[in-house]
Amino acid sequence: MSAATDLFIETARGVSIASAVPALGLTGLKRIGTGEEAGPCPIAGGRDGFAINTAKNSWVCRKCNDGGRDAIGLAAHVAGLDVKCRADFLEACSMVSGEAVPEDEALSDERRAELAKARDERRAKAEREAARREADSNAYREREQAKARGKWTYATSGGEAVAYLSARLGHLPLPTLPFVRTIASEAYWHGQDEAGRAAALYEGPAMVLPFVDAEGAVTGCHLTWLDSRAEPKFRPALRDPTSGEALPTKKMRGTKKGGLLPLIGWRMTGEQIRPEPGRHRLVTGEGIENTLAVGLAEGFRADTLYAAAGDLGNLAGRADPKSGFPHPSEMKTGKDGKARPVRVPGPIPHPDMKPGEAMPIPDGVSEVLLVGDGDSEAWFTASALGRAAERARAAGAKAGIVWPIKAGSGCDFTDIVTGQVSEAA
Repeated sequence: MSAATDLFIETARGVSIASAVPALGLTGLKRIGTGEEAGPCPIAGGRDGFAINTAKNSWVCRKCNDGGRDAIGLAAHVAGLDVKCRADFLEACSMVSGEAVPEDEALSDERRAELAKARDERRAKAEREAARREADSNAYREREQAKARGKWTYATSGGEAVAYLSARLGHLPLPTLPFVRTIASEAYWHGQDEAGRAAALYEGPAMVLPFVDAEGAVTGCHLTWLDSRAEPKFRPALRDPTSGEALPTKKMRGTKKGGLLPLIGWRMTGEQIRPEPGRHRLVTGEGIENTLAVGLAEGFRADTLYAAAGDLGNLAGRADPKSGFPHPSEMKTGKDGKARPVRVPGPIPHPDMKPGEAMPIPDGVSEVLLVGDGDSEAWFTASALGRAAERARAAGAKAGIVWPIKAGSGCDFTDIVTGQVSEAA
């Protein structure tokens, strides 16, 4: 090996992965943590099995079962080169350093053509697989949305669902709730039977509301199973038959992402659900009952839209990783056996969030009041509401947050309006 080749290799070995990424043309990667990005493998495709970590100077491709801690190996992976082959190794060095391979060591024209053909074939195959997965995903999503729309469309207006809400809210007078409907008997699917088929753990009446996107289309539904005998929350006690673990009595079908649950101040226009004219204020929160309780407390204002979010994630959207912080008390044990604070997603929205990723702020809304739930974990909830408030402000609206007593108090606004607690802040 000549001195020129030695220097050429040494130069390439000094290039970091962070410096090599632009030269390798890696695109489509999304930030998932400090110094870490993930996305499809540039050769084999996929979704997020390929990742680089510039902080640790490492890369991995779970799809290809490959990885390493140097830029040369990354370049070889991207180009389909075999680092055990001297000519291929030197070509990878050239890719990261930007310097030409010493003339007497360069790849032959035949080898270059062979590599180019192999790369083209792999990329074409990956593109076909990606197109097939996307088509399958779209078809599945459309089927699930159709099922969810059907559940709400063919449910009965009012009935046990409205009776449930009335009972939960202390039988205080509620306005008409046109989008709250009842399914007389809905199966609660959980686990599998002895034959490996999906099993219906429970069947009973359920409240159903539609998820509505920014265009007013019904994209999903929210289900709450009901039991009028089960005071004080009037929902059945469901448990996993194997572990005995308590199961949620609320589920969502179809697409909740980018949708909201309309309660009051909305009207049906054709097949769309749109805000009523003149309503420039929005009251919204994580729970249907909690949001309605605030509406009761303020007399269901005529200038206000009342809507619930399916969950905190949909209300707030993704967080900017830089805004995350360690939980002051909750810990988790890592693979190394060490206990570390749980990471709380921060109060700043992710800069790459796109329309449709979280609950929409309807056009014309200039003020948003976000309803906190004191039953939920305080730090995660407060941080999520902070993101939701920032999203509202970015949409041009004023935003505020209201809590029952305080975050983590163990009560919600239903407790206040029904007289179970008497102080709110």
